[in-house]
Amino acid sequence: MESFELTFYCKKECCKQEAINIVNEYINQHIFFEKEVLTEVFKDNEKDYAELQVSIFDLVLSKDNFYNVFKELSDFVDVIFEKIIGISFATGIYELTYYLTESKKYLSEFDSLFLMKFPIVFLRTKENHINGKIMFQDNNSLCIFNETAQVLY
Repeated sequence: MESFELTFYCKKECCKQEAINIVNEYINQHIFFEKEVLTEVFKDNEKDYAELQVSIFDLVLSKDNFYNVFKELSDFVDVIFEKIIGISFATGIYELTYYLTESKKYLSEFDSLFLMKFPIVFLRTKENHINGKIMFQDNNSLCIFNETAQVLY
């Protein structure tokens, strides 16, 4: 079963059970999360960061629902950025997160060139250093779409 991976990146000390509880609480409030959802934390001893990943199974993007799904994702990330201050940024991609991040040991390695490999990137509002189409800008987040990174529909 294919999943869409919405991954939040933060220093390891930020990614505790409280952060997972906050994410799970807000998952239930979003329409597109009526799908099967799995929340996982990945901490590697060799890395200075942790990944808090929300896998949404059978999330299908189409030309008809593209805008609405982006808006839901953006609203969700905006709330998470507000509630969990230590999160640096988030990415969205279909099933390739580990493939892209496995060689990255430091959060500082996630520069703008690297982040362009993800079709969807969420930054804190004041940190736009990525080329791409700005889809939404909320109080706490900026949603950027990189069309060439992955075919989404």
